[in-house]
Amino acid sequence: MFTDEVRRFLERYNLVDTAKGASKIAERVYKECVAPKNEKILIIGDVGASNRHISPLMATSFYMAAKNLKLNADLFLQTPAVSGQKAHDAVVNALDQLQENSIILLFVSTRLGEMGKLGNSFRKFVKSRNHRFMSAPSLGCLETSQFTDMIRAIDLDYPEIQKRGAKLKEVLDAGSEVHITTKVGTDLRFNIEGVNSIANTAEYKLPGTGGNMPCGEVYMAPKGKENVEGKIVVDVSLCYREGTILLKRPVTLYIEKGDLVKMEGGSEGFYLRDTITWAETKTKSPENIRKVCELGIGINKQAKCLGATILDEKAYGTAHIAIGSNYWFGGPIYAVTHFDQVFKSPRIEVDGKLIKI
Repeated sequence: MFTDEVRRFLERYNLVDTAKGASKIAERVYKECVAPKNEKILIIGDVGASNRHISPLMATSFYMAAKNLKLNADLFLQTPAVSGQKAHDAVVNALDQLQENSIILLFVSTRLGEMGKLGNSFRKFVKSRNHRFMSAPSLGCLETSQFTDMIRAIDLDYPEIQKRGAKLKEVLDAGSEVHITTKVGTDLRFNIEGVNSIANTAEYKLPGTGGNMPCGEVYMAPKGKENVEGKIVVDVSLCYREGTILLKRPVTLYIEKGDLVKMEGGSEGFYLRDTITWAETKTKSPENIRKVCELGIGINKQAKCLGATILDEKAYGTAHIAIGSNYWFGGPIYAVTHFDQVFKSPRIEVDGKLIKI
């Protein structure tokens, strides 16, 4: 629903023309990545903050595109929510009332927020209702002027990136161990024996499928909870409870038997340390909060590293590890958090062989 209140908000910040200009690219994303027919489309965004309106711009662009394509779409903009806060009742009710096999587009400044009766996991919820989805969290880390960078990252040759993702997935799926090093000190071994990776390349046409938009990574869980050893020098961006920050100085994370045991480096590391302490007081399984749960490799040549995880982790020439939960993509770790830490220029070996992306 494009209410008068929403229109007045967009006009107040001069966002209407910008969204309209991006709607043509959004139309192509619908056609190439989602291929909607008669499904209901629920688009959820938020109002952002001063000079940080990427969320409402993305949501409105896709709403306008849906209307141009004569699709059945509703739009909701809520107040931004961080981890531990609730999503708006109107949004939760709209999700609850959405018939199965529908499409959800989620573009939020930080997180959707807790969904109450619908459970704590957005992805688990959409899977239970057989919805398709596209999601982009942490958009509030970007300034409104960076909207063009966001749109560039979705204006892709999708067959080409799907081919690249499938090739990398094939190598990882056949491997037993990944060894990642960087010139600034990363030296990490990741046991992947018997684990299937996931290529996030925007192939969301079948019921129950979904992923990020922008797309552009191949990621996987480690084998078990304890099969990660070494250190990661995070030198692109650090993700924590309230968002993502572009690092001025590297933060080094030391990993033993899958656990983050020590951090060193810039003052930005305190954001992650405080987030972990907060999360450990909010869960029945505090032992999982410090677990390394994911290895991801960026393959999107249009994405820039700007201090927003949704872009940084997709950028070609980066890799990332995540700390927290991975059960929602096939891993054994249940946690209330999932925070990605991005580093650049990785040298990646699978079973001793250097891979090219």
